[in-house]
Amino acid sequence: MMEPQKYTSLFGGERVRKDDLRVEACGALDELSSHLGLLAAEAPAEICDRLHEVQRRLFAIGALTSGMQRATYVPGPAEEAELQAETRRLEGISGGFRGFVLPGGCPAAARADVCRTVCRR
Repeated sequence: MMEPQKYTSLFGGERVRKDDLRVEACGALDELSSHLGLLAAEAPAEICDRLHEVQRRLFAIGALTSGMQRATYVPGPAEEAELQAETRRLEGISGGFRGFVLPGGCPAAARADVCRTVCRR
């Protein structure tokens, strides 16, 4: 019986164990992007555009994580401020946090909750 391959290549050819934290991080970013794509497939256009932008940013972060030397995007203070402003805007629409809610309601809400939990991890 053949032993499973324990190594994989990062960007640039560096060989690392498959349990390397960079491989784990790239997998988590890829998983989140896939879930966002599924959500975007049924989202309204104005939300879909935003989700695709997040996917592009996740892809760039994944490239950096896997060893790409030249960044096309690096998150920083501007992105943090943008996320905080968006959170405040959404809280204004929804009335803010009123307690925990069971996931579901409609397919898009359930998919959005999967995205939230994958991102949180």
